[in-house]
Amino acid sequence: MSNPTQNPSDFSQFLDSQDDFDRLMAQSKALLTALLSDDSYKDLDATVIGNLLWLIDDRLSGVRAANNQIVTYANLQLNSQKVAL
Repeated sequence: MSNPTQNPSDFSQFLDSQDDFDRLMAQSKALLTALLSDDSYKDLDATVIGNLLWLIDDRLSGVRAANNQIVTYANLQLNSQKVAL
């Protein structure tokens, strides 16, 4: 796996991970913004707030997973470049 063009599947997975990272970050930010705008959380039932917090936690777990995939891909690329030298 010396470069993205040699293994398009890995590169495609890398791009998917970047897309996931961006999507999950945007969703997390949107949830937090919805909760915090004009103190709207004060008018929500505790169950609704709990569900929204669970969604935020779920999205942030996805962000961590996508980030790990991105870092793994980057490390593989760096190691393959060192081997090529």
